[in-house]
Amino acid sequence: MWVPLLAALTLVPTHTWIRQGPVLAGSHVVWTSDAPDVFEAAPFRRLWRAGSVSVPRGLPDDPRFSYSVGQDITALTASASTTAFIRTVQLYRVPRCGQEVPPCLGVPVRAQPIRSELWAGGPKRSFRRVTVVSGKGIALDADVDGSTVAYTATANGASRVTLGRATVIASRDVDYTHVAVAGRYIAWIQRTGPEHWPAPPSTVVVYDLAANRVAYTLGPHELGHAVVSSLDLETDGAVAIASDPSPAGGCDGGVAWASIDQPRPHYLAGDAIPWRIEIAARRIAYFTRSCVAPTPFRLVVRTLADHTLADGVVPYGGFDFDGRRLAHLRSPQVIAVDRIH
Repeated sequence: MWVPLLAALTLVPTHTWIRQGPVLAGSHVVWTSDAPDVFEAAPFRRLWRAGSVSVPRGLPDDPRFSYSVGQDITALTASASTTAFIRTVQLYRVPRCGQEVPPCLGVPVRAQPIRSELWAGGPKRSFRRVTVVSGKGIALDADVDGSTVAYTATANGASRVTLGRATVIASRDVDYTHVAVAGRYIAWIQRTGPEHWPAPPSTVVVYDLAANRVAYTLGPHELGHAVVSSLDLETDGAVAIASDPSPAGGCDGGVAWASIDQPRPHYLAGDAIPWRIEIAARRIAYFTRSCVAPTPFRLVVRTLADHTLADGVVPYGGFDFDGRRLAHLRSPQVIAVDRIH
């Protein structure tokens, strides 16, 4: 059950299976389905429909394999005026013997990226493709602040962080895996090589767009051996990160924050599942669980001073937090929106 500081609950039936989301979009919530399409409520309506993609011509004529094309939507993000997401199209090579009785073993299905696309739109404007990355390149992550879209992508051997139409940073030696934008600041996770223990593979950079310079970084000296897997950003430049391991303990990982005035990680106590984190109004939301049992999962909200504002058992999945409202799954087809005091 939730701690007592949780107020009114709103339930949003989606009429679809929820694959990505929920994500708060002003007074609405958005999510994706298995189709993959993008939906909004309330009222319920489809915002964007994925078009069909044919199998490319000129593939090897090998009777041992069949080919199909699959699509997926990732990095769903939204504000009151803009919704953005990455659509990935992949070619699958499927061994025909896998459909026989008995099926063959040890012959994997192979996936090859065809292209990835960043799409953006909103209530008052139609969706358009912001960028397309083909071949071995890929669009990795996206975030929005108002009508501004930030994203990371790798193409032709180079990685870059882009804000609107401007490249913030680019490199052939560093991969930019995650990005967040809020107000005058943009933050990203950069990795300089393949992950290997115990060398730290990632650095968090917070960049001041108004001053056109790095505000602060959290690198190997500050993070030690922690692998940072997600981040979020506030308009004042405070960043929240989720990492594994955590100096504060936790079988899955931990959560920390840093700011312009205190540019070092401040870890919250206890365990955190480090795949997603949200910070707003100096409050941090994330998933946790007991280290003595794999379930149930709990969604918690804590202040930067490590005071618990909400703590409840919910289905494991997507969630979003804007400082006052916490959107999460109630079931595979129902979204709950809670108001935090």
